[in-house]
Parts: sequence; structure tokens; C-alpha cells
Amino acid sequence: MWEGFRRRRRTRRHGAGRGRELELERQLQECRLALAERDQSVRRLRADLDRARDASGDEAVRQGHARVEELVEAMGAALVQLATQAQLHRNGTVEVRADDVVAVGARLMRSLSAAGVDTLGTLDEEVAFDPGRHDPLSMSSAPEAGARVRIRVVGLRYRDRVLRRAGVEPVVADRES
Repeated sequence: MWEGFRRRRRTRRHGAGRGRELELERQLQECRLALAERDQSVRRLRADLDRARDASGDEAVRQGHARVEELVEAMGAALVQLATQAQLHRNGTVEVRADDVVAVGARLMRSLSAAGVDTLGTLDEEVAFDPGRHDPLSMSSAPEAGARVRIRVVGLRYRDRVLRRAGVEPVVADRES
């Protein structure tokens, strides 16, 4: 009698355990499916992101080329004139006047100025030395920051960024005898 009771109890336990086991297996399978869907979504989103990055990079390159083309187009006539003057000078067929070359240079600077490029300082201007904006022309007489210097070679800047620092030399104070 006790034996039969134990067998029935074990069967009930195993039967109840089997139902729980099946429920856990079902939940596990649902989790696996959810993870697979999530992984597929992540792969799809990464591919979309890569395509968007490529497209934005291509667009940035295209815009950069367009800007350079606009600049060269604006400077085209002056560049052609300068190249022609250089060739005529090298060949010696025509004497190229300095005033003509300076006029072409001024046209080029106007085109660059319209694009945001400007000179940094003016020739013979006296200013306080700033290592971020000035380069000493002689390392033997490198000035301290803030010391008075004279600009001997103008620099270039694009908007607020220094492209080429101005060449400077220290101002020598006149000595009275």
C-alpha cells in the first residue's frame, strides 16, 4: 500500500515537474527567438549606419571639391595670367613688368579674401611677438612673447586659423649718442 502511494506521488511530482519543465523550455525558446530578432535588428541598424556614414562622407567630399572648384574658378583668370607671365619670362620673348605681376597677385589675394583667406599683419608693422602668429626669421634672435617685433614677411590665415605665421625680427631700439 505504501509502495503504491509513493509511486503515485512520484508520478504526480514528475508530472507536475514535467509541466514546469515544458513551461521553462517554452520561455527559453521565446528568449532565443527574441535574441535572434534583436541580433538581426542590430545587424540591420549597423548596415544602415554604415550606409549613412558612407553617404555623408561622400557628400562632404563632394562639397569640398565643389568649394575648391569655386575658388579655382574665381581665381582662374588671374592664375592663367600668372602662368602666362611666368612662361613669357622664362622664354625671354616678352619682358614681364613687375607691376603686372603685382597686379595679378593682388587679384589672387582678392579672390582668396572672398573665400576667407587673409594676410596676417602688414609689411614693416611693429607688433608684440605672439608665437602662435609669428615666426622669428632668425633663431639667433628669437624674441620673448610680448617683445616688440617688426613684420618682414606677412602671414596667412583662414578665418581665425593661422595657416602661415608672419616672419618677424626684433625691433632694435635707436640708441641716442
